[in-house]
Formats: sequence, C-alpha cells, structure tokens
Amino acid sequence: MQEPMSNRSSSPIQEDTGSAGTTFLLAVIGGLVGALVGGGVWALVGILTEREVGYVALLVGALAGGGVVVLARKRGVPFQVIAVACALIGLIIGKYLLYYHFNRKEFVDTLGSDAWAATGWSLTSSDMIQFFLDDLGSILQAIDLLFIALAVLAAWGIPGARTAQPKEAAGQPK
Repeated sequence: MQEPMSNRSSSPIQEDTGSAGTTFLLAVIGGLVGALVGGGVWALVGILTEREVGYVALLVGALAGGGVVVLARKRGVPFQVIAVACALIGLIIGKYLLYYHFNRKEFVDTLGSDAWAATGWSLTSSDMIQFFLDDLGSILQAIDLLFIALAVLAAWGIPGARTAQPKEAAGQPK
C-alpha cells in the first residue's frame, strides 16, 4: 500500500514540523538570544575587570551560532548568515554596554551622581545611543577587527553543514 503524499516539500531549509518561515524565525530568535547573552557576558566581564576583554567576543559568536542550531535544528549557509548577523548585533550591544558603563562612571567620578541624574541620560536614552554612534569610529581599534573576525568565524562555523564521517574514521569496524 502506498503512503499518502505529504503537503510538505523536501526542501533542505524546511523544518520537519513546520514551514521554512518558522524555521528561519526560530533561527533568528535563537541567534539573537545567544548573541544578547554573549554580549551581556562580554560587557559584564569588561565591567568586572575594568577592561575590554576581546577574546570574550568569541563567546558572542559561538552563542549566536549555537542558538541558531538549537532552535532551528538546521544547518547550512542561510543559517550561517543568520548567525553572523546576530553575532554582529551582539557585539554592537556588548560594545554599547561597555561604552555606557565607562562613560557614566567617568562622568559620575568627575561631576558627581547628581550631575549625571540631571542629564536625564540612561542606558536607553536616545542621546546616549547617539553619543555611542557618533563615537563608534573612534572607539573601534584595529584589535577590535581581530575579535570581530573571530566572533564571525565562530558564528559561521557552528551552523555550518556537517559531513558524515566514514565508519572507519569514526573508529567503528566496517
């Protein structure tokens, strides 16, 4: 007896239990969650050590790539692109959190907390975000390019297609 035909296509980007759109949405959500956690950890390490620890940026890429794979349960170039985009967002957010913290600290140390409160600046204020964007060119250093590249490589590699190993290579007899 023949099986009834399925309405699903055999597209490699389609999730077994849902549509391609759902799979991509899950990939974006997973990548963003991973990247935001990584960016937050990067900022926290920077705040606790009072220096920007660039190698932690690798974590941002790894968590973005891992988040894509965990939620989408797919691998391949489209998911690698999503992971890289999410990692870059996580790096920008981590950099912004560090920027905010150290600028606020310097301002308060110099002029006091009352002067800071009088500015109305907060983590999400449009003025502070604009200051960050205006200063971005001057706060990025050459070494940052290395850490961005490492984070991008981690994000790209994790959701990359995995090839099956021959049984001999896996240590199993023929």
